[in-house]
Amino acid sequence: MRHYELVVVLSPMLNQEQSADTWGRIKGFINNRQGEIDHEETWGTRRLAYPIRKGQYHFLEGSYHLTRFS
Repeated sequence: MRHYELVVVLSPMLNQEQSADTWGRIKGFINNRQGEIDHEETWGTRRLAYPIRKGQYHFLEGSYHLTRFS
């Protein structure tokens, strides 16, 4: 069985409910494909190494989530 590690950076513009919903959909995607989540961590909001520009927005930080699954 292969082991994977996934770090997801979500937009800081999402409120806590939206962030939890998005993270739940990602976990559901893994579980629906016979994946088994071994470990989860929420690292919180951190500064990005490089700024991200999307349209008129300029992001300097993001909400980090880590999961390990097989």
